[in-house]
Amino acid sequence: MTKWGKDFNTALKMAQEMGYAEADPSSDVDGEDAAFKLSILAFIAFGVQVSPQDIPREGITRISDKDIQYAAQLGYTIKLLATAKKYNGKLDIHVHPALVHNNHPLAAVNDEFNALFIKGDAIGEFMMYGKGAGTLPTGSAVMGDIMDIAAAMPNAFSNRLNRLNGFDETSEKLQINGEGSGEYYIRLEVADRPGVLGKISTVLGNYGVSIASVVQHGRGENVVPLILITHRVERNLLNQALEEIRKFDVVDEIASILRVESFSG
Repeated sequence: MTKWGKDFNTALKMAQEMGYAEADPSSDVDGEDAAFKLSILAFIAFGVQVSPQDIPREGITRISDKDIQYAAQLGYTIKLLATAKKYNGKLDIHVHPALVHNNHPLAAVNDEFNALFIKGDAIGEFMMYGKGAGTLPTGSAVMGDIMDIAAAMPNAFSNRLNRLNGFDETSEKLQINGEGSGEYYIRLEVADRPGVLGKISTVLGNYGVSIASVVQHGRGENVVPLILITHRVERNLLNQALEEIRKFDVVDEIASILRVESFSG
């Protein structure tokens, strides 16, 4: 959608023809496949078992070409991310489409390629990159897994892996969160009247939501897009503010809410 400027349905059909998406693409576009991968990665990285079904997820079916264009104007690319972050005894884990700044290496991951981005206290920032779809890459990965399982079976692999990752009663107590706090991109369709932005800003401020940037498109039309990017805020507070804003007669719809991934913290 980003590279060729195609709408969702056209881009999905192209991906299926190239063998990058299944005949039934729901697992890919709904974020289910990413949740399974994230479940495995969370176990390897943090020693906790989180069922893929318990990971909050949002797919890409609601991403529009408008959001892609507006994100590009702001210097971002929209990517589907599966993220797990450990802090203060909590694991923030979820699958979501997000705005990634164009100067970050994840913004350049396209087509059938996947990437794994790691940030740690000792290692700093580290990224692995390679093909994640297609007949040969998938077949190679499956055969590699089968060979690993066959080699590990006599060696009590699961117990050994648990010890390597510190998977014990202590690590199981790590609190699992969904989406906690973050920066957000919000696209509203609003009436083109004086005072609309001020009214919306007041409600956001009442809930502690600070606006980092504002872009308004269109002039002389009845309804125009209003783009907001927030500073870091608790998602539940943002949701409460938007519920109040949604009731305004000058707000036609809240068309899109996307996380802006800063990779900090």
